[in-house]
Amino acid sequence: MHKRVSLKKRHPRVQTVVMVHRPVPATKRTSWMTITIRHAAPSDLASIQAISDAAYGVYVAAMGQKPGPMLADYGAHLADDAVLVAVDSGGPVRGYAVMLDRPDGFWLENIAVDPAAQGQGIGSSLIDAVEDWFRGRTDHYRLYTNVKMTANIAWYSRAGFVETGRAMANGFHRVYFEKQISPTPDDK
Repeated sequence: MHKRVSLKKRHPRVQTVVMVHRPVPATKRTSWMTITIRHAAPSDLASIQAISDAAYGVYVAAMGQKPGPMLADYGAHLADDAVLVAVDSGGPVRGYAVMLDRPDGFWLENIAVDPAAQGQGIGSSLIDAVEDWFRGRTDHYRLYTNVKMTANIAWYSRAGFVETGRAMANGFHRVYFEKQISPTPDDK
C-alpha cells in the first residue's frame, strides 16, 4: 500500500494523492498534463532507456565517452532494484529514478527526465517520491554525477543535496552528494 505524499510545501499547485499526482504545464501557457509516479513495470524498459539516451547523450562530447547511465542494464534494475517512473496523463513515461539498497547504504543510482519535459517539476516530483520510498528505511541517501554535468550538479545543490567529495571511479570523474531525509509528521 502506498503512503499519501503531499508536495504542497514546495509546489503549491500540487494535489495530494497516492504516490505523486501533480499538474505540470505541458507547454508555457497552453495545456496541462497530469504526472503520476508509479513503480516501473517491465513494459517501461524501452522508455527508460530512450530517456536515458536522450537526457545523457548531450554529455558524450564533453566527457569523451558515454555517461554511465547510458550503459546501465535497466532490465537488471527493473528485476533487482526499486525503479519509479513519471507518467503523464497521455501515457508516455516522462522520467524515471533508480534506487539501490547496497551494503554501503542507500543510493539514488539514476534520475532522468525526458529533455522535452524538463523544467516542469517532474524531476522534483521524482525526488519527492524517491524520498518517500527511502523514508523509514534510512535517514539519508547518496548519489553521484559526473564533474562535466554542471547543470546536474547545480540542480542537486538547489534540491538540498550536499557535495561530499570527488573521485575517479570506473573511468568517470564523479561528484558525490548526500541528502538528509526529513521525517514526515507521522514519523516524529
